[in-house]
Amino acid sequence: MPREERRHYNTVRPHSALGYRSPREFLAITAPAMPAFHQSEDSSCMRP
Repeated sequence: MPREERRHYNTVRPHSALGYRSPREFLAITAPAMPAFHQSEDSSCMRP
């Protein structure tokens, strides 16, 4: 897929799975509502 086509598909084109919003619009709406996940370096609870 050419670069410009990929950019359009991934940022501008509406997607039905995102409520007919573009990925950029969907991210702008949902990102502020999602808490950032930060893990401290000394945390062992997430290590296998």
